[in-house]
Amino acid sequence: MGYRLFDVLLAFAVARRWKDTASNAVSPGWVATKMGGAGAPGSMKKASELPAWLATHEREETGSGQYLAAQDGTGLHRKANDVGIQEEFMKICGEISGVAFPD
Repeated sequence: MGYRLFDVLLAFAVARRWKDTASNAVSPGWVATKMGGAGAPGSMKKASELPAWLATHEREETGSGQYLAAQDGTGLHRKANDVGIQEEFMKICGEISGVAFPD
């Protein structure tokens, strides 16, 4: 759950800070892979369609600052929309990488 929340915090913070940039978070769902296991109910084809659509369409079509589930994805973490947590996460990322996020 933690890494997924980090992805969403970053996507939402980028969308909020840079209005001209499309930034969304995508959940592919539980898909049968080495990591997901053979019993996963999701379709790999369906899991790949949403990210491909986002990458090939304009911001006016895709929107920005959204959490999108390709198939029966889990819900959005309750802290994902917290601007204070987004800012703290971006600050920590800057400290770790040595590159601060521009305003």
